[in-house]
Amino acid sequence: MIISLYSKRRDTFCESHAHTALVEAIRRNDLKDAAELMTGHRVDLLSGIDVAVRAVEQRTLAEPQS
Repeated sequence: MIISLYSKRRDTFCESHAHTALVEAIRRNDLKDAAELMTGHRVDLLSGIDVAVRAVEQRTLAEPQS
């Protein structure tokens, strides 16, 4: 939902392999790898969204992005 509301690029999305790798690292109890994967994932996502304070738009998630 965050990406739907705040994306600043059309190519901002979570890739399934990022989630799969993270879950696998957690399953292996590899805390270092899991932390690195999560940090990288967050950096990727944050680079693609704009959460700057601005006027509130009244819209729904069903409305297309402008």
